[in-house]
Amino acid sequence: MILDTGSSHTIVKPNIVAHCRIQNTDENYQLETANGEVIPVKGIHLAEIRLGNSTFRQKVLVADITDDVLLGLNVMAEQNFILDLPQRVLKTNNEEIILNFPKIRALPIRTVKASEDVEIPPQSEVVLQAICDDSTEEDETVIVEPKSENLLHHKGILTGRTLTVRKNNQMFVRIMNLKDYPQQISKGEPIDTEFKCSRTKLDGPEEWGTDTLAREQQEDPDVGDIAQWKIEGKERPAWQEISNRSPTFKGYWALWDSLAIENNLLKRVWESPDGKERNYQTILPRKRVPEVLQAVHSGVGGGHFGINKTLDKVRERFYWLGSRSDVEEWCRRSYRSAVHESTGKTPASVVFGAELRLPIDLISDRPKKENRLKVTHGEVRQKMRIESDRMKTRYDLRANTGGFQVGEKVWLYNLKRTKGKSPKLQKSWEGPYTVVTRLNDVVYRIQKNPQAKMKIVHIDRLTPYQEPHPNEGVTWSGRSILGRRQCYREASYLCVFYVLVAFPFYIC
Repeated sequence: MILDTGSSHTIVKPNIVAHCRIQNTDENYQLETANGEVIPVKGIHLAEIRLGNSTFRQKVLVADITDDVLLGLNVMAEQNFILDLPQRVLKTNNEEIILNFPKIRALPIRTVKASEDVEIPPQSEVVLQAICDDSTEEDETVIVEPKSENLLHHKGILTGRTLTVRKNNQMFVRIMNLKDYPQQISKGEPIDTEFKCSRTKLDGPEEWGTDTLAREQQEDPDVGDIAQWKIEGKERPAWQEISNRSPTFKGYWALWDSLAIENNLLKRVWESPDGKERNYQTILPRKRVPEVLQAVHSGVGGGHFGINKTLDKVRERFYWLGSRSDVEEWCRRSYRSAVHESTGKTPASVVFGAELRLPIDLISDRPKKENRLKVTHGEVRQKMRIESDRMKTRYDLRANTGGFQVGEKVWLYNLKRTKGKSPKLQKSWEGPYTVVTRLNDVVYRIQKNPQAKMKIVHIDRLTPYQEPHPNEGVTWSGRSILGRRQCYREASYLCVFYVLVAFPFYIC
């Protein structure tokens, strides 16, 4: 039990009152730690507190704090307790309770002085060699902070806070002259203050390098065989040999021409649209995906960016099939308690048969338990079959399974939105483009004309282009609906012309 004179309320951890009913509060309590961190209040509870021989009931706040119980000033005010700091006792109505004060070890503080005369140019920053007074130890890790505001106010010299290593009583500090004229620092002039600090190695995630990643690629069921075949220099196996493998394995098989081995690692070769720049993205094993997403999004250097920025940070170094969907799932914190479009259920209800208990449930009545796991699975299977058939039918209508050859003419789907115009009346297909390079089964490099900039696009955005017959006008390919739309549009224009111009002229 901790007596905190800086707290106005008494606070307990949730596990202390786990078997008690926590009441919600209409008052707006906001707990804030010494470093500015805000701790939410889960509720209030009328607790029975025993302090020495005194037993009393006290309203306490329930929150996630470090200590089990934190006695605030409200206890001393309501129970008429007296805190005697010189005697280190807490005086109750009938006794004195001895208090234990934590021992605080004072850190050594030393003055940092300039080791020589230095002239700092105007509006410039220099690295200055300095020495420390009364230094008895060598090779220490220290924190250097500004000694006072005199240098800044009188000379306009700003000293920076630095974490450095002092060797042989010498160190380097950074100072800046903010004035428009030179400033002098004399030898022995105090400039900073040194605080000794210690190094602590934290037990974090297991470090993994090239050898570890290469071994995990070999062990991954979807990447291992392809990595081994690439290392051995084998040709891509036929479709009949891998048709029974997983969809992820088939996806990497389709990217065979874009995969390469570098330092025993399987990597995806990404090329710029003009083909002058090549970037190698390491194929990430599935077991490492959460660790990478934690680092680039939720870690210290992550920044909690959105989906697109997080995906860009991932693809600077790594690649795996389904990376976009994984990033979207990671960025949506409420994913497991949100209703999925295809299943019509939340992922939590599908897996556990019940909804997740959210933090808000701690201060309200518990929901009734229902054993609906089998019923939920049956509904999800039926809904998934319907959605799967619907999406497959829609995709197969325009699926291009044959691919394109180098030199073939194609249309490019490029959705454009012009303000003030209906999207249905705008041209979303442009071209014709010429296929320059077939990077793999689904990715192509195309170019509109020899002077135009090349583009790298997915096959889903391409459709065959058929040259118009000189005598028959515009025709369309059997696999494309582009020409058909153009003919419909021209036919509608002809009807409008006939109604507005030709027909009135004929009547006259």
